[in-house]
Amino acid sequence: MVWNFCAYSETAKGREVYREVIAFWDSSEVEENEYTFSPIHFYLESVFNHYGLRLKYLDVNAPLPAWLNNKKDFLKYAGAVSWFTDNTMREAQSYMAFLESAKASGLPLLLMGEPGFHFETPQKIRSKEILIDFWNKLGMKYNGAYYSNPLLMQMEILSKKESDVQFERDFDGELPGFWGLSVQDKQLMPWLKTTTKEVKNVEFHPLVVGEKLAIIQRGFEIFTNTLDYKVQWRVNPFAVIKKLFISTSWPIPDVTTLCGRRAAFAHIDGDGFINVSLIDKKSYSGEIIANQIIKKYEFPTTVSVVTAEVDPRYLGNKETLSIMKELFGLPYVEAASHTFRHPLSWEKNPNNREKDIYLNDKDILTHTGPIVAYLKEKGPINYKDEISHTFDFINTNLLENKKSNVLLWTGSCRPPKEALDLVDREGILHMNGGDGRYDNSYPSYAGLSSLYRKIGGSLQVYSAFANENIYTNLWAGPYSGFRNVIESFENTEKPFRVKPINIYYHFYSGERVSSLKALDEIYSYLFKQEVTPIFASDYIKMVRGWESVRIHRVNKLEFKIEDYGSSRTLRLDLDKGEVLYPDYGGSRNVVGHRREGNSLYITLSKGKEAYLKLSYKEPKSKYIQSCNGFINEFSAQKLDAESRDFFKATIKAENKQFEIKSERRVFSESWRTDGSL
Repeated sequence: MVWNFCAYSETAKGREVYREVIAFWDSSEVEENEYTFSPIHFYLESVFNHYGLRLKYLDVNAPLPAWLNNKKDFLKYAGAVSWFTDNTMREAQSYMAFLESAKASGLPLLLMGEPGFHFETPQKIRSKEILIDFWNKLGMKYNGAYYSNPLLMQMEILSKKESDVQFERDFDGELPGFWGLSVQDKQLMPWLKTTTKEVKNVEFHPLVVGEKLAIIQRGFEIFTNTLDYKVQWRVNPFAVIKKLFISTSWPIPDVTTLCGRRAAFAHIDGDGFINVSLIDKKSYSGEIIANQIIKKYEFPTTVSVVTAEVDPRYLGNKETLSIMKELFGLPYVEAASHTFRHPLSWEKNPNNREKDIYLNDKDILTHTGPIVAYLKEKGPINYKDEISHTFDFINTNLLENKKSNVLLWTGSCRPPKEALDLVDREGILHMNGGDGRYDNSYPSYAGLSSLYRKIGGSLQVYSAFANENIYTNLWAGPYSGFRNVIESFENTEKPFRVKPINIYYHFYSGERVSSLKALDEIYSYLFKQEVTPIFASDYIKMVRGWESVRIHRVNKLEFKIEDYGSSRTLRLDLDKGEVLYPDYGGSRNVVGHRREGNSLYITLSKGKEAYLKLSYKEPKSKYIQSCNGFINEFSAQKLDAESRDFFKATIKAENKQFEIKSERRVFSESWRTDGSL
């Protein structure tokens, strides 16, 4: 095994593993000048997240921070990544100087797409000599040319695994153009070589992956279908990121799994609750969902309400109020807000892109003010009305003996900083956006979303998967389309688990027989899986814990984990045939483990910090193999070592109903909520 750890710093607690990667993007290349429209966020960030890595975005169309010039500062990061789509940038000189310094210092660099600066405006950056010198410092030879005639080009794969180069899409008949770059540093490994009849006896390397540097030119990273803009990976992004930024020995925080089982949660956006169902033409769609899905399956579900729909002062009546109150009273339902009027755009003055999406063509030029789904005549957006006051209504009129503090974003799910600051200030948990999928219609990991969108200091957690509105072509049909989300669940479980299960839909799925049947199929599939059911609020807290956790390497086999909050799982990706276990006697707040494929999932109990000691020997002490909840405290004590292998266990957990699978069937399958077995 190669113990080649991420970047780290020496502290009194050990060496802190750096989890943050600098991500360069160019706001002049994307819509709305926001990093979430960049290809890194769209396609690649989810892969970084899988390996426990966070991204810090820096815009090369704005002055770059001074700390990039300081080796001591930038070596506090796990590496840097860029992905540009053109070759002009405002900060070309600063960016190039950083790359040179980072390469010389051994900081891992992943350069994808266009170089970003080959056509820069200042003549000294554009000059061939400057570019040749720059690429030479990165270990590449550059001849100053670009080759684009496919009739003159040939390609040969050099990587050990052909699938690493032709991961989801091969190059058959689709060889892209490339810059005249060739490897000259022996530490760099070309995964692919190209030749062109324009230059005889010279090979070029548009796809290079070394120990500390990867260069993947545009067209060699992804394939984009120009007819429908669907994307597939050419190169294997998991192999690239793992080689550059991570090692198999690092305990990776993981939100896909809880207590040894795949986490699963369901959440419902509240719109469409008062729609008349075509199933019987006398019930609300919300009633159909409540009676035929939620009550039938009793699966923990976060249910939200658009308060304007049920409030008798607006679109509701006493009946809608009563139905929702009964639903919120169910023990397996978590109450949430889906706002007051359901904004489609969260901007007080919507931009043209959102006008194009949410307005009819005839209204785009004349429309002023907010774009909302309900009560359009009620004036501009007030975030207090849309968010804070809905919780006042819910907690006063719809709940007894509990309070709601979960918000599910609406419409574009792109709240501005002002709205995000409000929910954070008021301690509201919030989620939605992302719309990830990986199915036969979108057959790529590139379709999956990252864990969150970060604006300022606010963390907007994304849903794990897209909802039925996406699968039904914005509710235009086929109305049974949501059943295809099962393909996404399966594709993200094997060959390795990259997402939890998330059933995400609207009340209007109760409108039609086929949409209701699709939900039945999805829930039937869910109940055949071994999962840990959680609420949306739990998932939000898990992602926040994933963001905050700090890991220190004490020595080769020992780690200190701090500030992990509700992120209670660590994952070790082991080499084939490799065996590692937690040493429970030498660990603290480590209560279980389970191996799935080449991944070892390690369960943490509640606490501010944990200590993980690994061993090559199978543990003799008893541990929890899997369970379906959060473990707060666990201990096992042998009572009679001479006569029988009997243990008494004490477990404290957050769940009232609980199932435990333990090593060698030591523990009974039922237990009392006071924690005695």
